[in-house]
Amino acid sequence: MKQALAAGHTVTALVRTPEKLAALQHEQLTVTKCDVMDQEQLAAHLQGCDTVLSCLGFKPEKPAVTGYLAVTKSMVGAMGTAGVDRLVVCHSWWGCRQGLILHLLVLTVLYY
Repeated sequence: MKQALAAGHTVTALVRTPEKLAALQHEQLTVTKCDVMDQEQLAAHLQGCDTVLSCLGFKPEKPAVTGYLAVTKSMVGAMGTAGVDRLVVCHSWWGCRQGLILHLLVLTVLYY
């Protein structure tokens, strides 16, 4: 967000907990609480945007891969409704395999 703001972009941050971004103040930043699983709510907030940058993360005990799948479906559907055609996804997830903890990061850029 800081880089986007420094480059002169207008940023709308859709977050679960707005209080976590209280220290980040900028005239071109809007921080809004949003349930990203709610496609209609998400679409309303995406009106007028030209790109979605998703840096969503779940804690290890949360709904691992299925959570990401549900959010991505909601996000892509909302983008279609709002007319947004650019998505950058930077998701990570935790997993355990034979006592080894894995932290995987996926970065995907989609233009459609």
